[in-house]
Amino acid sequence: MTPSILGEMFGKRGLQVALVTAVLYAVLLIPFKQFVIVDAITEIRPAGAVPVAMAILFGPGAALGSAVGNLIGDILGGTLTMGSIGGFIGNFTLAFVAWLVWDELGSGSKYCFDLRSAGHYLIAVIVSSVACAVIIAVGLEMFGLVDLVTAFGIISLNNLVWTCTLGTAVVWLAYPRLARYRSDRAAGAR
Repeated sequence: MTPSILGEMFGKRGLQVALVTAVLYAVLLIPFKQFVIVDAITEIRPAGAVPVAMAILFGPGAALGSAVGNLIGDILGGTLTMGSIGGFIGNFTLAFVAWLVWDELGSGSKYCFDLRSAGHYLIAVIVSSVACAVIIAVGLEMFGLVDLVTAFGIISLNNLVWTCTLGTAVVWLAYPRLARYRSDRAAGAR
């Protein structure tokens, strides 16, 4: 990570984004802990849309918030295991890689969420979901909790379903408004 990314993540705004993301993620994770897919490992996760949507809308601070929010969800939801280590790293990666891909594709400068932006979003979702699933699945396999292939399949599918449906709707609705707001603020600051 470059110093500018670290500054963006750990600066005042980045930490505010991390806090909001962590709280939102944990609050949305906990009620669904009872809808288990693999016991004490994963559940149906509509909250899975939060890391990617927050990262694309607000930047890399969402990665830290996603990691912390997932850990809080595991603690308060009664699913804290050694697998939570991989969950912490994997959820950080889910948001960070989504933001990185979105930023690299140059999507962050648009004022609308058009077909091109939707394609960039889909690429960011696929790459980040797979990266997250690999990290968590390897961790679960290392601790003997779930085999690698099963964990990878369930986690990547769970991430993809929620980020492609709910996450797309959130970004589609919020992105143009946030882009206009940022543009107006930048113009007013000049």
